[in-house]
Amino acid sequence: AARVQDRTLGGIVADNVAAEAVLGLTTEGAGRAVLAGRHWLWRRDIQPTGVAGLERIEVRVSSQEDVTDEAARRIVFRATGPS
Repeated sequence: AARVQDRTLGGIVADNVAAEAVLGLTTEGAGRAVLAGRHWLWRRDIQPTGVAGLERIEVRVSSQEDVTDEAARRIVFRATGPS
């Protein structure tokens, strides 16, 4: 049950971090988030896709209690340049 909770909460953190990047509010980096009274560590990497005007965003999240175990990962894409 604890693993399901980790994956669910980590997924929410990953979704939020990915959404910020898709909306163009942030860039690459790492940070911390608090959700449900727990501390989460996240890493966001942005890479070119080889397709003009499109970037790949990968977000990885782990709980602060166990940084070696990835709780969630999201891969999303965003358009670049003029809209």
